[in-house]
Order: sequence, then structure tokens, then C-alpha cells
Amino acid sequence: MPSGIVIGAIWSFIQRFGGLAIGFVSNMVLARLLCPEDFGTMGMVMVFVSMADVLVDGGLGNALIQKKDLSKDDISTVFSSNLTLSIFLFTLCFIAAPAIESYTKIANLSLFLRVESVLILIRAFYIIPASLLSKNLQFRVIAKINLMVAFLSVCVSISMAYAGAGVWSLLCRNIVSDLLLTIAYFIISKAPVEIGFKMAIFKKLFGFGFFVVLSNLIESAYANIINFFIGKKYDVKELGYYSQAYALQQIPVYSMTSVLNQVLFPYFSKIQDDTSQLQSKLKISIQTTTFCVFPLMAFLMTYAGQVIEILYSEKWMPCVPYFQLFCISGCFNALIHINRSLLKSQGYTRMIFILQLLNAIIGTSLLIWALKYDIIMAVITYIINTIILFVATTYFAGLKINYSILQQLKDISPNLIITLICIILTYLCMKHIKLSLFFNILFEFLMFASLYIFFHAIIKTQTWETMRKLLKPISRTL
Repeated sequence: MPSGIVIGAIWSFIQRFGGLAIGFVSNMVLARLLCPEDFGTMGMVMVFVSMADVLVDGGLGNALIQKKDLSKDDISTVFSSNLTLSIFLFTLCFIAAPAIESYTKIANLSLFLRVESVLILIRAFYIIPASLLSKNLQFRVIAKINLMVAFLSVCVSISMAYAGAGVWSLLCRNIVSDLLLTIAYFIISKAPVEIGFKMAIFKKLFGFGFFVVLSNLIESAYANIINFFIGKKYDVKELGYYSQAYALQQIPVYSMTSVLNQVLFPYFSKIQDDTSQLQSKLKISIQTTTFCVFPLMAFLMTYAGQVIEILYSEKWMPCVPYFQLFCISGCFNALIHINRSLLKSQGYTRMIFILQLLNAIIGTSLLIWALKYDIIMAVITYIINTIILFVATTYFAGLKINYSILQQLKDISPNLIITLICIILTYLCMKHIKLSLFFNILFEFLMFASLYIFFHAIIKTQTWETMRKLLKPISRTL
């Protein structure tokens, strides 16, 4: 396996693992200092800001990564396009904020939304330098920048929460983070960003980016529609429980898949004409990802109550059933993102868009039906829809490189089987042992992890051998 992708994956792992640790500590502290209503209000604010963020990128940042020969005109065209759109979307959010507050009946939502929409302007500035660093596989630099910024922004947020700032501590965390990222990326990357626009270049890049942005927009809209309807039909407290459960599940899943996505998309793009190489790398990617994701999700789902109580305190226990269900979808989401990276690297952005559109239509229809009952039913329909998207994305990605969905399932089945055996054995052995909450979860995790590694090592699964080969050069590359 090329050293570039190994080193890139290692540094991406350092970035995401560090971000995971910082995120866990941040959520743990903030959940104790703030109330569910604060997180619910923040969730409603991000419904609108996150969708605008997707439009600002426009998929053009990914187009820069995917394009083989990059010129200054390409960069200036993307920058100018993003900046113009960000100004428009910021103005739109600013004007629409009072009407949104009136409709949702959430106090001060208009003020919160107007302040947070500043993110739309800020992010237009760091898309270019971030994309260029990623294109050049500078994952060591990206990791250092992101970890430093994450730590500083979390310190600001926790300090504000401790001082009683409430929702403002969550709002300012995002703003401080994006401001620092922009400054750091520009200083280190020295990106040649200039104002300029050429329609021919825009059309060419937009041909790739158009369907990327539509796909991302639909994905974001679908996720945020759920938040919006829950916040509107029930209240911000219930939305807070739902949002925190979803966010906690996302921390490990998003961190792990982002490691591979960050590396795989530019790497797949470089070998996009070699089908056998693509098939081999996709197989390794799904095996190594599920080697980590399957056991982690199984453990979190089984011991969700203990995990929530330790991390967030007893006041967050109502979110336990939501979290357990989201752990199921997390396993499928990890595989969806990897297969999507392959399709995107091959330029099949139209296909990604069609799959995402159909998934959003089905998911929204199921959601409208589910909300006649309760939030649990809404989460169940979300899982069903995730499985549908997994089957469709995996099928078409495999079709392009002659690696079928049945072959993919066969290659990851040992990870799933060993995970289920080990979690059952751990539960049966530990259910009668009563220690303090912390030591209980610690011993359960240690026993489960030991069993999982033991079974893989004894059976000598293909994934285990692959992991050994990938991890062997870590000491030398670091």
C-alpha cells in the first residue's frame, strides 16, 4: 500500500482522534453546565446555517481537489463564486430571522440566527486554502491546525458556559473556531487567492461541483428537516435530547469515516483510471473501518445508559433510547461515506445526487408518517432510510469497479460476527458484577476489547492481517 495514503491516514486519524477526545470532553462539560433547551435552541439555529454552509462551498472545493491540473484562474473563480454566494445567503438569513422566530415560537431565535449566520461569511474564506492542502495530501498540517483550533474554541465555549452564557457559549464556539481556522489556513497554506471570475472555468468546475452541492444540500436538508419538525411539533427540550443523542453517535462515526474520506477522495482521484487498484483500496477501506466501527457501536448501544450517565449526568437519560437506535444507523453511515467517496472520485456526482434525492424523498415521507406517533418512531424510520441508502450506494459503487454489494458484505461479515459474539459474552459475564459506575463501564470495555482482539488474532482474519500491515509503519512515519 502506498506510503502516502498510510501517512495521510495516520495524520488524519491523529486529527480525528484528537478531535474526538476534545469533542467528548467538551460535550461532557457543556452538557453538565447547560440544559437540554440550550442544545435544542442551538439545533434549531443550525437547521438554517448548516444548509447555507453547504451552498457556500457549492461543491467547488471538491472540484479543486478532483481537478488534475489546477491554475490560478481556477482558484480565483472558485473564491469569487463562493464569496458572492455567501454574502447573498448571509443577507437572506439576516432578513428571514424574525419570521423564523415567529413561526417556531422559540425566544430570541432571531438574534441567535443572525449572529450564527456570520459563519456563512467566514467559511467562504477558508474553503480554498483547506482544499489546496487536502489536494496536496498535507494531512500533517491540517491535523495540527484543526486540533489547535478545536482546543482553543472549546476553552472559550466552556468558559462562557461556566459564566452562565447559555446558548451563547455554543454559538461562540463555532464562530471562534471558524475565525481561527481561516487565519491559520491562510497563513500556513499561502494560498494565491485573488478576486477574479471566468465563466468557462466556472462552468467546467461547476459541472463536477453542481451535483456534489445538490447531494450535500439534500443530505443536510433531510437531516435538518427532522430537527425542525421535532422542534416544532414537540418542544426545544425534546429536540435537545434528540440532538445530543445524534451528536454523541456522530462523534466516533464521523471521526472515523472522515479520516478515510479526507484521504480516500484525493487518493481515489489520483488512481481513478486503475479499476483493480480502486477495488483493492475500497476493500481495505471498508474492512478497516468496520473493524473499528462495528465493535464501538455495539458497545455504546449495549451500555448506552451507563455511557450517557457518566458523560452527561442523569438529566440526559431520556436521550438513551434515541442514542441506542442511532448507533445502528452509524454502522451503515460509515460504509455509505466510503462508497460515496469512490463514486465522487470517479466523477459520478450525478448518480450521488439522484441517490440522495430519492433517499430524502423516501425519508421525509416516512418522517411525516412517523411523527403521528412519537420521536422513537421517527428515529426508526431514519434507520430504515439509512439502510436503503446504504444498499443503493454500495450497489452502484460496486458496479463501477466490479465489486458487488454481496462481496462487500462478505468481506465485512467476520467483523460483524466477532463483534456480536464478543458483546454477548461480555454482557453475560459482567451483568452480575456490581461496581461503581465508572469502574463497571471500564471493566466492561476492557473485557470486550480484549475478547474482540483475541478472536481476530486467533482466527487470523483478513482484516486483522490488514490492520497489522497498516499499523506496522506508524512508529517510523511519526
